[in-house]
This record gives sequence, structure tokens and C-alpha cells, in this order.
Amino acid sequence: MLLFKVQEMLMIRVTTLVFGLFLAGFNGVCQDSVQLVKETTVNKFSWGFSTDINSKFLWRGVSVNDGLVLQPDLSASYGNFTAGIWSNTTIYDRHHDLKDIELDPYISYSWSIGNFQIENSVMVFNCVGQQVSPTTAEVYLGVSYPIGDFILNTIIAADFVSCFGALYVEHGLFYEKQLNDQFTFGSSAVLAWGNAKFNDFYIGTTKTSMNLISLNAELTYSPKGGIYFMPHVQLGRTINSEISSFLGEYPWYCGLMVGFEL
Repeated sequence: MLLFKVQEMLMIRVTTLVFGLFLAGFNGVCQDSVQLVKETTVNKFSWGFSTDINSKFLWRGVSVNDGLVLQPDLSASYGNFTAGIWSNTTIYDRHHDLKDIELDPYISYSWSIGNFQIENSVMVFNCVGQQVSPTTAEVYLGVSYPIGDFILNTIIAADFVSCFGALYVEHGLFYEKQLNDQFTFGSSAVLAWGNAKFNDFYIGTTKTSMNLISLNAELTYSPKGGIYFMPHVQLGRTINSEISSFLGEYPWYCGLMVGFEL
């Protein structure tokens, strides 16, 4: 118990430090960063579409659908802005608990301060026709920093509609290696925690806790024409025993994403 409390305090302090450094850096170089954004912004329009077929819908360790799902994503970008809509449709569920379509529009803006890459975004969660899952929305702050072939990344997600103040935070280490002109391998390790409001609203336990660690691997095949195929897998391990009674001890899924970018 003491170890969990020490770990939770450490993760909260790391998150606070990342957010504090971001604010401090922003305040100190505000004018320079604005100029940097103006210089690096490329007013080029692009768009893409992908379809992800997964063995289940696993959202932050929570199994939304225990069966085959289809998850299309349509997005368009102009300069530093990206807007799109992500969706989920259940094809098969082991418990025959077929959900209606989920439609989640989002918009994001990415920029940089030195080697720091920052992304601010908003996503609306809209579960069509599901009264037990009210429409809500989250605002995101993502901060990443490259270290050689690796990237350190922190994402802070805050609900501001149905459960105001619910926080979910991920600290990740990402690695990507281009094997040749057509194949790219990627992997990551992510440690995530939720505050008391998030865990109470989505899981059912009223405590701030480190929720899970996940290991992810993907192999992207990109032939000519902007088309790509990406088989991927995520293996999770629930850290807190109380959380594992709700999420299961080893949440996991695998899938295949097919898409193109123009």
C-alpha cells in the first residue's frame, strides 16, 4: 500500500512538473514561440482516411466492447491545424452487448518551442443512442521531447462537460525505426494514471491511482500512393489490485489499420 502511494505521488509530481515547465517555457519565450510558429507553419492542405479493425474496443484499459470492432477515422489538415472525426462500430460482441455507433469529432493545433513539440486538442465523445454513456468532451495537452531515436511524451486529458475535473494522464516512451523504404517499426511503453473523479466516473473506484502500464508494437507497410497497412498489438498490465477487479489484470487487444494519406 505504501509503495502504491509513493508511486502515485511520484506520477502526480512528474505530471505537475511537465505542465509547470511547459507554462514556464511558454511565459518566458512567448514572443519567440509565436514567431517560430509563423516561420514553420506551412499552409498546405492534406487529408487522410483509415479503418482500424480491432479484436475489442479497449479505451484506457476499460473494455467498451468485448469483440470485433470497426474504427474509421477521417481527418484533414491545414498548416498546424487538424480536424477530423473518429468512430466506432461493434461488429461482434461475446456478450451480445451490441452498442450503437460512436462518433467523436476532434480538432487540434500543434506547434513547437525549441525541441519541445506541443499539441493542444479538443475531442467530443458522442455515443449515439446510448443513455448510459452521455455525451462529453475533453481538452488535451500533449508535450513530447526527442532523445536520440526515442521520444518522451506526456498527455494530459481533462473532461470539462459530463465529469468536470476528471483527469487522465499518460507518460510514454516511444521508439520508431524505418527498416527500409516501405517498412517502419514502432513500439512504446506507456504508464497511465487517473484521478479520483476519472476513476469514479469510468471505473467505479473513488481514488487517484496509477491504472495501468501498456506495451505497444506496430509494423507499418507503406507501398506507393500514400496507402499503408499497420498490424498492431497492445498488451496491458493493471498495476493497482483494486483497479484490476474492474479492468482485469491483463487488458489487451490486437488489430489491423488500413489507410491512405494525400
